[in-house]
Amino acid sequence: MSNNGAALNSVLSVRAAEMSQPTPLQRIAALEGDVRRLEQQLGTPPPTPPGLGKPGAMALWTGGSLLLAQLQRRHPEVLKPYEQPAHLNQDKEGRVILAIAEAGAPPIFVFVVTPSNGDALLYPAVDPPDWLVKRPLTRQLFVLPHLLDNQPCLLEQPARFIAAQQGKEWVFSSQGELIPSTTVPTVEKQRARDNNSLGKLNSEQMQQARELRSLKGHVAALESKLQHLCRLQDAVAQTTPQE
Repeated sequence: MSNNGAALNSVLSVRAAEMSQPTPLQRIAALEGDVRRLEQQLGTPPPTPPGLGKPGAMALWTGGSLLLAQLQRRHPEVLKPYEQPAHLNQDKEGRVILAIAEAGAPPIFVFVVTPSNGDALLYPAVDPPDWLVKRPLTRQLFVLPHLLDNQPCLLEQPARFIAAQQGKEWVFSSQGELIPSTTVPTVEKQRARDNNSLGKLNSEQMQQARELRSLKGHVAALESKLQHLCRLQDAVAQTTPQE
């Protein structure tokens, strides 16, 4: 067998043992890991991520607004490679202009760039300050239904900016939406519910295992009695005179 075939079989064997009902995100991460391992074993250089063909280029987000909002609420770490810190100001005409902020303090807003038309999708960074919703600019960029002052918020829809200078400057186009965090289960609450469901399932499985062991013991006892009766019947048959 060639070295390439051996490397592939090795990776597939490891993956068959590891992938036991994984989530979609875990499948993606696992497959990316497989590709990296195969490339290392086969000596093939890794492919360049979309949008990173030259120094200073940014990775482009292809997942759409809905997936973006879901990941930002539940798995924000997935978006890190695509995010850019946002610098916002207004021009003489009152338009909100978006650009990439210089390195410095943690950003309040971040954005990703889409590949089809170069539009930017803007949203609050992870753990935004409570006073964010009080800012007039925030209320200009996002619809805030039933959102009280100083209440933590979550992303429902990112704000959209149209590219003015490709990869450098964008102009505000349409509002996004922020919602109170109480309307969407937090990660901690979701994990607690998952753990509770898992605990109930484990308890039921343990109860079923105990009942199965008890049933097996009962069956074994019946088999033993039956065998004993069969031996007695054979013994009686052997000692009974034939007519």
